[in-house]
Amino acid sequence: MPSSHTLHEQCITELRRKRASSCCPLCREHSDDLTPVQVLIDKALVHIIQKSYVQGLNELSEAIDVDPANPRANQLIGECYDKGYGVPSDFERAEVYYQEAHRGDNFQATYNLGVLFEQRGDTTKAHWLDGAYSSEAIQHPYDQESDQESDQD
Repeated sequence: MPSSHTLHEQCITELRRKRASSCCPLCREHSDDLTPVQVLIDKALVHIIQKSYVQGLNELSEAIDVDPANPRANQLIGECYDKGYGVPSDFERAEVYYQEAHRGDNFQATYNLGVLFEQRGDTTKAHWLDGAYSSEAIQHPYDQESDQESDQD
């Protein structure tokens, strides 16, 4: 940070995850070190729309460095690897990012993950994700079996 204040690294990370300002909370001086995750994602989207994929991925990578579980950033990086935007297509890496975004309830990532599974021929996983995508409550497929058994009693 350019100001003379010393903030804890964990405090800076939390500020970036939750704030909409890139200013020091003490003196209000602007600092690129405090750019919020959402601003990084917004910048990345602009780059991606303009087909500046490498710049977009750089912004998204910084967002993931600050907030590794961010569903939107993971979903967008997954799409870049899925479609080959700025990087060679890599379905395994796309799956990793889609899985993380899916855990954060990002429905676009859930849908994209289902498409990946279907393309691989893993229809069981694809159909389960399709059900999860279209239902409000996401259940594991084995939970449904135990629900059916209790209904028969």
